[in-house]
Amino acid sequence: MRHACLTIILMIMSATVSLSGSWVASPTSVDATQGLLGAGDHCAAWASHTGERLLFFDAWSGTWTERTLPGTHTLVRVLGDGELMLVVFEELAVVFHGRTQSVHTRPLDGALLDVGYNRPSFGCAEELAVVVTDDVFYVFDARRETWLTLDYAEPAGAVTFGGVVAESDYVATDLAPAYPTPAINLAYSLRTGTFLETHEGINGILSGHVLDHGFAGLGGFWPDLAARGYSAFTGEMTTGYVDTEGEIECFTVDRTRRTVSHLLGFARDVYVAYQTRAFHQWIYDSIRGTWSDHGYEYDTSELNPGNGPHLGGRIAGHVTLAEDDEYSLLLFDGRTHEFWSASPGLYGSSLGNRMGGTVAAFLGDTDAGDPLWWCCSLAHPEGTPIVCDHEFCDDPIAGDRWFAATMHSADGPERTLHFYHGPTNHVTSVTVPQSLGVPTARAHVYSVARGGSDPILVFYSGLLDQVEQRTPTGTAYWTRSVNDRLALYHSGDLNYLFDAQTGAVTSRTADFTSNSLGGEIVIGHDPGTATAHGYSALTGSWHTHLTDDSCHGAGGGVVGYVRTADGSRFWGFDGATGSWSILETTGSFLHEAIGGTTVIVGSTDRAWAFFPTGGVIGVDDEPVADRAIMAAALADARCSPNPFNGRTTVTFRLPAAATVEVAVYDPRGHHIATLLDAERPPGPVVVPWQTDRVASGTYLVRIIVDGQTVTRKVALVQ
Repeated sequence: MRHACLTIILMIMSATVSLSGSWVASPTSVDATQGLLGAGDHCAAWASHTGERLLFFDAWSGTWTERTLPGTHTLVRVLGDGELMLVVFEELAVVFHGRTQSVHTRPLDGALLDVGYNRPSFGCAEELAVVVTDDVFYVFDARRETWLTLDYAEPAGAVTFGGVVAESDYVATDLAPAYPTPAINLAYSLRTGTFLETHEGINGILSGHVLDHGFAGLGGFWPDLAARGYSAFTGEMTTGYVDTEGEIECFTVDRTRRTVSHLLGFARDVYVAYQTRAFHQWIYDSIRGTWSDHGYEYDTSELNPGNGPHLGGRIAGHVTLAEDDEYSLLLFDGRTHEFWSASPGLYGSSLGNRMGGTVAAFLGDTDAGDPLWWCCSLAHPEGTPIVCDHEFCDDPIAGDRWFAATMHSADGPERTLHFYHGPTNHVTSVTVPQSLGVPTARAHVYSVARGGSDPILVFYSGLLDQVEQRTPTGTAYWTRSVNDRLALYHSGDLNYLFDAQTGAVTSRTADFTSNSLGGEIVIGHDPGTATAHGYSALTGSWHTHLTDDSCHGAGGGVVGYVRTADGSRFWGFDGATGSWSILETTGSFLHEAIGGTTVIVGSTDRAWAFFPTGGVIGVDDEPVADRAIMAAALADARCSPNPFNGRTTVTFRLPAAATVEVAVYDPRGHHIATLLDAERPPGPVVVPWQTDRVASGTYLVRIIVDGQTVTRKVALVQ
């Protein structure tokens, strides 16, 4: 079986072992000003403008690979993702496959496709690279270690929309000629190794119709429309509904797929819903490659305006007006493809809603006229209400497994924040005396702040169902950076970092910028003490190193750097080990690029690459999409009851056979018990914890499945 997924593995090392990232110089001298640099997740590259020299670096072996191309060419772009680097010339394309240290060159027939709107006609993601000319659809498949081609018929006339999409297991392009010519969709599936060419495709797949494992949308022109979907799992496009009478009322594409869950890589956000005046809801699942249809009946003949289908990662909801002006909800479980109905007692002239990965929240009024948020999750479809105790409800927002809303009155600055945690069906409320700014959130992190002379910070972890509040002294004008796990707020000497995995809030005296926050690390620099500061989510701590006075830096996936203004000295940060490594460059500094586990630096004399040497690059047995499906399944793990007295049960479902470890720790990280450590077949996993001779308090239940980890916080009350 081909290995196809890259995993960042935290190495546990004793204090006497000192492993750090390394700088590796290119084997020969090179004037990097005569070309372009690029960095991917685990590779980096430099290419000369005319193609006579190519340099590639891979973090697996920590070595450089050099190639020369015959003839003279015109360089267009150097880009990378996953285990690939793609170098595009006007006349040919070159792929470097870092894991195998192989170089694959493909001459191009025709000119690069000109689609307008500054959309590139090439791209790469994980194990696929794609280049589109006006005659041929070129794909490099890293699993099959070869270039593949599809000759297509170029549409007549100008292409008004189009471009390239590259995802973990498919690539596609959308050729949309002017009306009334139907759209042409070209796609390639990494899973099936097959091409798709259809001249009755989906209109504008790049305009919000892209899913994790396919794409879906409307094809044709009103009133002759069809709902279609493409799945990388089947390599086929299927039609869910053909509309010849203009009945399709509206359609919804899950917007959280890009804003919440994309960096997490979970197998979610794969649904598109359609609703017709005939009272049918259609939902497409690109993992199964199928449509789900559900009909429903109501006494009114019209839909509630503005409340068409709404989607989260693996949950969908639709609101209609039933008898006695009460709203009814039709919800969809994307894991089981089952619909369920709810009548939570919502009234009012209009509704609001927010959908997260596995949670849904709907706003209405009680029968007494009080504002009410009704929240539910896939783990708790029965839901729970949040009755608004103030006049106004602002800034509702949903993450992967949580929902939050702010409530306040018109006559005072006091704010009450309510947090709904889907896995436990629990609501946490906190009150702050001041008005707040607009919140920022991602998959597992919520953050909101107030600046000025009376600053305040509020953080929430959707992983731990934990709220943290800080009231710094001084004056702050916050600049914020947030990813799926970390939230960084910085304002002069007031700098705070929140880690949703641990629930810890730490402060640092250093300069931070919008480039400071990477995937698993944060990089800052204190000019007063000439000290670089690096935070690693993998080690859960800050690590410092002495530098020069005036420096700045940036964070990547698990590596980062701080450098002098002239680029004469670089300090590389290895997030896996929390260590720093210095580089003194030669020649005149040009520029640098940073990726997931690589930093590449170029000068007029040489190129250098920095990579972690502490064992952070691993090769997993699962394709990346399969790991995503496993991660999505683990996201629904829960402990019930919680809080509990004497016994609770850990439950989750395995989509495939796997090695499972379930262990319990106290908040300081001390091991309490191992509940399970064994191979388990696909299906439900039920693990009880009998808490004899364990004191009351809060504990962390850690579930590890084939290297993937989720943590649940439980409260033992005796």
